[in-house]
Amino acid sequence: MRIHELTHKRNISEAVQKIPLTDDQFDELRERLQRPIPAEVAAMILHDVLETSDLTEEYTSMAILTPNKDVRPVVAQWLELNMPDQMHRFNGQPRDTSIVHGALSPLHGYPPK
Repeated sequence: MRIHELTHKRNISEAVQKIPLTDDQFDELRERLQRPIPAEVAAMILHDVLETSDLTEEYTSMAILTPNKDVRPVVAQWLELNMPDQMHRFNGQPRDTSIVHGALSPLHGYPPK
Protein backbone atom coordinates (compact mmCIF):
# COMPACT_ATOMS: atom_id res chain seq x y z
CA MET A 1 0.00 0.00 0.00
CA ARG A 2 2.76 2.49 0.85
CA ILE A 3 4.61 1.94 -2.45
CA HIS A 4 1.38 2.42 -4.36
CA GLU A 5 0.79 5.74 -2.58
CA LEU A 6 4.30 6.95 -3.37
CA THR A 7 4.12 6.06 -7.05
CA HIS A 8 0.92 8.05 -7.49
CA LYS A 9 2.05 11.21 -5.77
CA ARG A 10 2.61 14.13 -8.06
CA ASN A 11 6.12 15.54 -8.27
CA ILE A 12 6.13 19.30 -8.01
CA SER A 13 9.01 21.02 -9.71
CA GLU A 14 9.75 24.09 -11.73
CA ALA A 15 12.70 24.69 -13.98
CA VAL A 16 13.91 28.25 -13.70
CA GLN A 17 15.92 29.27 -16.74
CA LYS A 18 16.12 33.02 -16.14
CA ILE A 19 15.11 35.37 -13.34
CA PRO A 20 16.08 38.99 -12.83
CA LEU A 21 18.93 39.40 -10.36
CA THR A 22 20.46 42.81 -11.02
CA ASP A 23 18.95 46.30 -10.96
CA ASP A 24 19.31 46.49 -14.74
CA GLN A 25 17.47 43.18 -15.21
CA PHE A 26 14.63 44.32 -12.94
CA ASP A 27 14.47 47.62 -14.83
CA GLU A 28 14.22 45.70 -18.11
CA LEU A 29 11.44 43.46 -16.80
CA ARG A 30 9.56 46.44 -15.38
CA GLU A 31 9.85 48.21 -18.76
CA ARG A 32 8.46 45.20 -20.63
CA LEU A 33 5.56 44.93 -18.19
CA GLN A 34 4.46 48.50 -18.95
CA ARG A 35 2.44 47.36 -21.98
CA PRO A 36 0.08 44.40 -22.44
CA ILE A 37 1.84 41.17 -23.43
CA PRO A 38 -0.33 38.79 -25.49
CA ALA A 39 -0.11 35.16 -24.38
CA GLU A 40 0.82 33.95 -27.86
CA VAL A 41 4.09 35.95 -27.82
CA ALA A 42 4.77 36.20 -24.07
CA ALA A 43 7.50 33.57 -23.96
CA MET A 44 9.34 35.31 -26.78
CA ILE A 45 9.02 38.77 -25.22
CA LEU A 46 10.03 37.73 -21.69
CA HIS A 47 12.42 34.82 -22.24
CA ASP A 48 15.62 36.78 -21.67
CA VAL A 49 14.46 38.46 -18.43
CA LEU A 50 12.05 35.95 -16.85
CA GLU A 51 11.64 32.36 -17.97
CA THR A 52 10.41 29.40 -15.96
CA SER A 53 8.78 26.15 -16.99
CA ASP A 54 5.61 27.05 -15.08
CA LEU A 55 5.27 30.46 -16.71
CA THR A 56 5.96 29.06 -20.18
CA GLU A 57 3.34 26.36 -19.62
CA GLU A 58 0.85 28.98 -18.44
CA TYR A 59 1.49 31.20 -21.49
CA THR A 60 1.02 28.21 -23.79
CA SER A 61 -2.27 27.23 -22.15
CA MET A 62 -3.53 30.80 -22.31
CA ALA A 63 -2.49 31.14 -25.96
CA ILE A 64 -4.56 28.11 -26.96
CA LEU A 65 -7.75 29.54 -25.46
CA THR A 66 -7.19 33.29 -25.71
CA PRO A 67 -4.06 34.17 -27.69
CA ASN A 68 -4.42 37.92 -27.14
CA LYS A 69 -4.98 37.71 -23.38
CA ASP A 70 -2.51 39.81 -21.38
CA VAL A 71 -0.13 37.70 -19.28
CA ARG A 72 0.98 40.50 -16.97
CA PRO A 73 -1.35 39.40 -14.12
CA VAL A 74 0.16 35.90 -14.32
CA VAL A 75 3.69 37.34 -14.19
CA ALA A 76 2.76 39.59 -11.27
CA GLN A 77 1.33 36.64 -9.36
CA TRP A 78 4.46 34.57 -10.04
CA LEU A 79 6.70 37.40 -8.84
CA GLU A 80 4.63 37.86 -5.68
CA LEU A 81 4.78 34.14 -4.88
CA ASN A 82 8.40 33.54 -5.80
CA MET A 83 10.18 36.85 -5.29
CA PRO A 84 8.17 38.70 -2.62
CA ASP A 85 11.28 40.53 -1.44
CA GLN A 86 11.50 42.24 -4.85
CA MET A 87 7.89 43.42 -5.19
CA HIS A 88 8.89 46.93 -4.12
CA ARG A 89 10.52 47.26 -7.54
CA PHE A 90 7.11 46.91 -9.22
CA ASN A 91 4.45 48.27 -6.88
CA GLY A 92 6.11 51.45 -5.62
CA GLN A 93 5.66 50.39 -1.99
CA PRO A 94 8.53 50.63 0.51
CA ARG A 95 10.69 47.54 0.71
CA ASP A 96 9.51 44.97 3.28
CA THR A 97 12.69 44.39 5.27
CA SER A 98 11.05 41.71 7.45
CA ILE A 99 11.60 39.29 4.56
CA VAL A 100 15.28 40.21 4.36
CA HIS A 101 15.78 39.45 8.04
CA GLY A 102 13.80 36.20 8.11
CA ALA A 103 15.14 32.84 9.21
CA LEU A 104 15.77 31.73 5.63
CA SER A 105 17.29 35.00 4.43
CA PRO A 106 20.80 33.51 3.97
CA LEU A 107 19.30 31.08 1.43
CA HIS A 108 18.12 34.08 -0.59
CA GLY A 109 21.46 35.87 -0.56
CA TYR A 110 20.91 38.14 2.44
CA PRO A 111 23.41 38.12 5.30
CA PRO A 112 22.15 36.68 8.59
CA LYS A 113 20.98 39.28 11.08
